Amino acid sequence: MFFGSRFTPGPVKYVLADRKLAIEDRFYPITLGAADVNIADARIVDVTKDPAWAVTFRVNGIAMQHYRAGRFRVANGHNVMLYRADGRQLVLIPGRGNAATVLIEVADPKAFLARLRREMR
Repeated sequence: MFFGSRFTPGPVKYVLADRKLAIEDRFYPITLGAADVNIADARIVDVTKDPAWAVTFRVNGIAMQHYRAGRFRVANGHNVMLYRADGRQLVLIPGRGNAATVLIEVADPKAFLARLRREMR
């Protein structure tokens, strides 16, 4: 229990290059290609102010005091791959087809979203 309450890795590491986003989480890594992402609908979501994207249920993931990763259900009924430390503003990356929708915490959401849009065209 002590480890779970003290584990604070911060935002997840990722690589964004060659029209791919690779999220390098230790337990739930995922790679999305440009064809997997609905880039037109990607945006920044404040999960404390937008109740539709608030986490309601852990489907298959880890949820510790300062870090959550894996598949979670949100209030609007979608299952998402969530990568969140303690941040409120997450980048929503809607999946296309059978690809996962991702909510990811990054250090600078605006800069990440701009770079994601450039890279995933």
